[in-house]
Amino acid sequence: MDRIALAFSPLRDASPRDVVAWSRSAEERGYEAVFIPESYCDSLAYAEAVALATRRLRVGTGITNVYLRQPTLLAAQAAAVQEFSGGRLLLGQPRPAVPPRILAAALALRMIDVAGELADGVMFNLFPLTRYPRALVALRRGAARAGRDGAALEVCHFTTCYLADDGQAALHEARRMLARYANLPFYGNMLARSGFADEVEAIRAAWTRRDVAAAERAVSDALADAVTLVGDPVRCRERVAAYRAAGATLTIVFPNPVGEPRAAAVARALVAFAPR
Repeated sequence: MDRIALAFSPLRDASPRDVVAWSRSAEERGYEAVFIPESYCDSLAYAEAVALATRRLRVGTGITNVYLRQPTLLAAQAAAVQEFSGGRLLLGQPRPAVPPRILAAALALRMIDVAGELADGVMFNLFPLTRYPRALVALRRGAARAGRDGAALEVCHFTTCYLADDGQAALHEARRMLARYANLPFYGNMLARSGFADEVEAIRAAWTRRDVAAAERAVSDALADAVTLVGDPVRCRERVAAYRAAGATLTIVFPNPVGEPRAAAVARALVAFAPR
């Protein structure tokens, strides 16, 4: 069976009850896990709510913001969710009786190396497939340094999804998101090193002029296709298979709307990516 998870976030057009209901549906359809991004909410609080509403589903944070919490507070929160979930927490970033698995959000090879040494796995976001060979070498090098089995580490590929039969509409939404992420120093630098230097340069120049439309236009189809799921269900499932072939052990699909309410996008993703 495919190992696949979904990510849900209570953004402007979704309520906490929606996230819980979607998570129940994910469990019923055989998904392995649900992850909660910490964009506009407390990911651990939502993870606890999802854990209490489900029985088998693993619950993860994708990711937990380390700048908001002292280590002792993070450990206490994680321990509580681990207890309420019966040991199902995947902490994207403390040690209760049964420690949660810790996934390190990593993009740079040095960080991936450290994750191999210290964490239970890594979580990649906006990560081109071309980076996988060197990334997996770094991960296993770090594991070997600590006397660990690198092949046993989790490799999670977090991917934003714009599922739509209208490919151009889906690309439009992907461009809006990527124009903003590529302007961030770390993501932009990683994408530039992955073959998209021209796009990143044009995006940054547009933001310098405060030209949002130009920044979005500078996101090429190739860039959008490399780091997001864009298009119809067949195309998106092919990309998920490519992640798995590259070395991802768990793909986390974060469905986003394309000219529709978020609930509709989630409903279609639940069907499109259901494990087979």
